[in-house]
Amino acid sequence: MFLQFTTLTKDRQWREFSCQLDELEVGLDVLLSIVKMGDQLINAYLTDGDSRLALPVEAFEGDSFSEPIGQLKREWEQLLAQPPVSQALTSVDWRKTEVIEPLIALKQRRIDGLQDTLNQMQQLLYTTELGMQEGPYKTRLITHYELIINRYTNSIARIENIYPSFSVTAN
Repeated sequence: MFLQFTTLTKDRQWREFSCQLDELEVGLDVLLSIVKMGDQLINAYLTDGDSRLALPVEAFEGDSFSEPIGQLKREWEQLLAQPPVSQALTSVDWRKTEVIEPLIALKQRRIDGLQDTLNQMQQLLYTTELGMQEGPYKTRLITHYELIINRYTNSIARIENIYPSFSVTAN
């Protein structure tokens, strides 16, 4: 996931920035801190795979995003960590539609998003290995990409194992 944004500094200079994010809330807090320092946020975009989201610049006033997003993440992980749905639940067709199918769709969207980012990182690694001259910067960059690739691979495996399969039958 990449964050791109433009600011107008206190001394009226335009600045453009971009960075890769491991966690959304970190990027949102960066934008908030820039605004709190007195710079004006002109625009901000979040890019993940083929998706680009324009962030509302007026939202970056006030409190940190880390705690509310962290709380939502903990609640989501707690829900996903619950034991698999019981046979009694899966025996009713409407529960299949209302409970299980949305969970499967959510799980698949998360895996697809992680896989898109993983593919991009693998392409960056490949391009760096072939296109950059040897040296300490290339070595650090390759190590960084490999670390991120491992993190995304582990995340995908962990999500795939939350609910490895659903067996839903209607009576």
